Amino acid sequence: MLLRPEIVEVIHRLRQEHQGAISDDDFPDVLTEIRATVPEADLPDVLSAAFGRDPDGSTGTSG
Repeated sequence: MLLRPEIVEVIHRLRQEHQGAISDDDFPDVLTEIRATVPEADLPDVLSAAFGRDPDGSTGTSG
């Protein structure tokens, strides 16, 4: 998987901010924040790389 530098920056920030994990309770708010900064097409890759989650909040594999 190749990610654009700006997407890598978002992933890095999210991992630092949330220490690589996010609770189910916090997921909807973080998802809203990510959707505001990341194109929808990149959402699955960002969530998978940052938190190991799919856009629906599950911890299965993307794609």
